Amino acid sequence: MPKSGKNLLATKYLDLGLIFFWWQEKHKHLTQSEQVEALQKCITDNPGIGITTYRQLRHRPLTLDTKGLIPQYV
Repeated sequence: MPKSGKNLLATKYLDLGLIFFWWQEKHKHLTQSEQVEALQKCITDNPGIGITTYRQLRHRPLTLDTKGLIPQYV
């Protein structure tokens, strides 16, 4: 994460950022181009993943357990 505060991940997308960070750590033995190919294959080979619009992403519920401190829909 950058220390300057610029380009930080929004809290709403923190779960997606954590998943991506975990995925990168799991595949850190691959080169960057191999990681891109593996991620693309993972996305395109999964039939459960469809095209998501910006509106659907923006209005999705927050999946992190915030213990009621942050509303589920941001």
